[in-house]
Amino acid sequence: MNDNMKTWVFCRIVYHLATPALAALARSEQIYKGEKFSDHAPITVTYDLAL
Repeated sequence: MNDNMKTWVFCRIVYHLATPALAALARSEQIYKGEKFSDHAPITVTYDLAL
């Protein structure tokens, strides 16, 4: 990697899609950063749902 490439920062935009009704029940979200898998990371969304 040359010096010019070292200055680049790469990231991914990750989406969690939900209907408006489901999105209204979202209470929290978390990106898991405990381990590097690749340039992706697992996302957890907590919903206020009665199962």
